[in-house]
Amino acid sequence: MRGLIVAALIAVALPSVQAHAQTAPVATTDPESIAISILEPLKRGNIADAIKAVENGSPPAIKGRSERLAGVRGQMEAMITSNGPVIRWERVKTEPLGTMVRRDTYIVQYHDTVLRWRFTYMKVEGGWMIGGFTFDDQADTWF
Repeated sequence: MRGLIVAALIAVALPSVQAHAQTAPVATTDPESIAISILEPLKRGNIADAIKAVENGSPPAIKGRSERLAGVRGQMEAMITSNGPVIRWERVKTEPLGTMVRRDTYIVQYHDTVLRWRFTYMKVEGGWMIGGFTFDDQADTWF
């Protein structure tokens, strides 16, 4: 499964921002715990718990949320089937985008390959939630 692999963006629409204040954020101080809650189950090949972490870390009021999560599940299943489970990861870049948005880049090693994961977080009242993420295997475009 070489070629671009991209997970569906979970939350990008501004209309859902109002709903964020009504949802308890996943991370109160550092959003890295959100990424870890997604990657850690993938070390065990546990896609269900990884998807649950995506769901728990995302705002609930997203148009087409169920379809997006199903798409992410399918991509994660294909990724684990092709590359094996996650072995380890390393955060290699953190980009604050003002005070309300942050993007973290991870290099994630699988049994058979290495992928780049990029998480975008949104700070809402009380803490951080995941705004979206992507993963890809095009190493020549990573930096």
